[in-house]
Amino acid sequence: MPRQIRRNAGKWILLAVTVLLLSRNVQPFTPSGRAPKFNAHVAPLPRRLSFRPSPQHKNCITHPSKKAVHCSDGLQLRSRGSGGGDRAPGSSRRSGDSSGDSGGSSSAVSYFSSSLPPVFLGLTTGAAIVLLKLSISSLQSFFYTTSSSSSIPSSLIPFFGGAVVVLLTVIPIQDNLKRTLSAISTLSTGNSLGPEGPCIELGETLDTKVIKPLFNTTLPQHAMAAGVSAGFNAPIAGVIYALEVGAKLNNAKDGAEDGGDEYNKLITMFLCSISASLITHFGLGNDLAFNTPASVINSLNLSFGEVIDFSVIGCLCGLGAFLLEQSEEMVKKSLANFGTEERKEIEIGEGEIEGGGGVDWKIFMPMLGGLTCSALSTLDSRILFFGYDTLNTLLLSSSTIPLLELTRLIFLKSVATSVARGTNLVGGVLAPSLFIGAGVGSVWFGVSGDVGVGSVGSGPAYALVGAASFLGSRLGCPIASSVLVFELTRDYDVLIALVAASFIGRGVYVLLNDKFGARNKENQ
Repeated sequence: MPRQIRRNAGKWILLAVTVLLLSRNVQPFTPSGRAPKFNAHVAPLPRRLSFRPSPQHKNCITHPSKKAVHCSDGLQLRSRGSGGGDRAPGSSRRSGDSSGDSGGSSSAVSYFSSSLPPVFLGLTTGAAIVLLKLSISSLQSFFYTTSSSSSIPSSLIPFFGGAVVVLLTVIPIQDNLKRTLSAISTLSTGNSLGPEGPCIELGETLDTKVIKPLFNTTLPQHAMAAGVSAGFNAPIAGVIYALEVGAKLNNAKDGAEDGGDEYNKLITMFLCSISASLITHFGLGNDLAFNTPASVINSLNLSFGEVIDFSVIGCLCGLGAFLLEQSEEMVKKSLANFGTEERKEIEIGEGEIEGGGGVDWKIFMPMLGGLTCSALSTLDSRILFFGYDTLNTLLLSSSTIPLLELTRLIFLKSVATSVARGTNLVGGVLAPSLFIGAGVGSVWFGVSGDVGVGSVGSGPAYALVGAASFLGSRLGCPIASSVLVFELTRDYDVLIALVAASFIGRGVYVLLNDKFGARNKENQ
């Protein structure tokens, strides 16, 4: 046990560093609940302080109240009676300048106080996600172990999970707790969704329910980073996801389309960097700036044929992500008016009781979603959620699975995910997207090998490229999806292929959505 604790200590430290990286965007917390201002151009002068501009200062204007001064290149303060003399900003501090010491101490206190909320949020989010995942895995093991030793068929377990979600819908409990319990019920019974969405929701809940009351501030992007980091054990991807998605959300509030200038700048910088690296790779080879032992490099011999293959995978994943989203919307639309009927007047004795508007049977939709997953699992049980075991098996053995069987598996997984999402089962789409994308990449690996297009690489590499491309296309975060898959595999050589396929897939998705998605919404 102590060895395991030491092994996991690094992960917790990395998670704390993750949220610290974003802490510079947070106003420092003070016991009074007010955030101190830094780098102010106009500062009030305390008593017994006077301003004496030094020769370095230009364009200094004394405030009419004589309590503040405004300089174009900084603020110069000098205390009467102190032997410190005048000091320009950025100059060395003299030994007699006690105000500089107190300022440095104040800055250190402010720095650590500003780091406290994000670190606390990261620790609490990590602990909550650990409990969430342990609950899911424990209940899942119990359900399927009990089913194997009883007369209850295991294929009905997803249906029972949907029934529990329906019960939680009508029980009067707090909404956030209801969502968490519904996610546990959905995922522990194997319904075709993922835990990452609930993980991010947990971080956002702790941000509003714990961080805001304690520290009088909110950290929405930090909550995203902590949720993704703890959900996937990928802290760097968590930070990038928060920055990428946060940039889109911030610009969307200002009415900007498709993320706005901030998001577009982030995307174009990343594209510029990867493009330069790609040209260097073809021009100079795969030599590294530092000499690294060859034993730790899992080289992917990136060739022109593979670039074509990865581009095709990106196009297929962009198309698949668009179709998956449209199928989810189609399920929601078809069930929108399900079961809403006017109650008939009920006659009791001599009196009449008029109906109260109607019976909304939509609360039973999670049961329909669970029943659909149960039915599809009889065709192939690999579509159910069992952590990442099925995805890992697909990555390891995708090249040995027949193409028709693999294609059928992708289709069944897509249908199960669409119905689960459309019937209000609680879970995320990240894990299904990775699964479907890995399948698409594996299918193209087999097809291109059969027709002689390329496939000079390995099947798992193509599966990873497909997973990143489908995830980036579906969620609109090609940078974060590429870094996420890279961080999970620790294979730097596949990063360029991941980024290229992810951006191509996202471009195809946006093109299809602009052309057909808006038309479908108008028809609704």
